[in-house]
Amino acid sequence: RSWESVQSNSLDGNLNYSYKYVVQSPSNDTYQYKIIATDKANRTSETELSIVVDKKLPIIQGIEDYLKNDSYISSKNYEIRFSATDLGGSLLEKVEYSIDEEPFVAASKLGSMYVVQLTDLSSENAHQFKVRAIDNAQNLTESDVYRFYVDTDKPQLDSYLLDGTEIATLENFNKEKDFILSGKVSDLVSGINQNTLKLTENGAEVNLDIDENSLSWKY
Repeated sequence: RSWESVQSNSLDGNLNYSYKYVVQSPSNDTYQYKIIATDKANRTSETELSIVVDKKLPIIQGIEDYLKNDSYISSKNYEIRFSATDLGGSLLEKVEYSIDEEPFVAASKLGSMYVVQLTDLSSENAHQFKVRAIDNAQNLTESDVYRFYVDTDKPQLDSYLLDGTEIATLENFNKEKDFILSGKVSDLVSGINQNTLKLTENGAEVNLDIDENSLSWKY
């Protein structure tokens, strides 16, 4: 740590001064300064300053509880909550978000969390979401850019076949032998994540998970 005189000059009895304080250590510290001015009549004026040296970046957490990159959401109106924390002592100046590369706007504060309400999202195109936190020492942290899509359509349950014959419903049929039940489930926007066939046999429910988009099984 050292002092460097940046500027000092005297004009008409006034002293203009500027000093640069070089902090060698990367650690965060709080400094107390007292400035005392004495005139030629030995009268004094003084003031005290407190300066916090904050070199630590804020932390942003929790976005991935609501969004993951290349993920899908099911509504055009969506709420995202996350936390932003200052670790260096200067406190947060602002926490902001940007949607689809628009200018950053302030996120709302609710208790210890920040809340963003996204509205009127388009289901036609991909969206991008980003958060940044800036403390009073101007340390800046930016989140990843989260690309996501809106899928408001339910999967389509297409025709089903029982032993090769199309049926209108999966209910109210009886067979005395093994049978093959087949069908197809489709989703043209986000794709099928999981297919489950629920069977009730003698009062007991059986779940069969099928991972493919085209369902075909023998029971």
